[in-house]
Amino acid sequence: MTDEMVRFELGFRSGGSTGGLVPEDEWKKLEDALKAGSGGLVELAGSDQRWLLRVEEISWVRRQQSARKLGFGPH
Repeated sequence: MTDEMVRFELGFRSGGSTGGLVPEDEWKKLEDALKAGSGGLVELAGSDQRWLLRVEEISWVRRQQSARKLGFGPH
């Protein structure tokens, strides 16, 4: 697992949305499925949440990548 974390939001055809924070290697599973245009389920696991996502139901994606930072001061 890398130190890179991805904060994401997903919107669905039904109008609902979800979001969270996952490691880069977890995010890559969903990104690869979206780019391939494949259907089916993708499972993502974050530090405190888990998602089972039906790829064909995702209508939009927003992501923000940031490194984990320790210590005091502006991040």
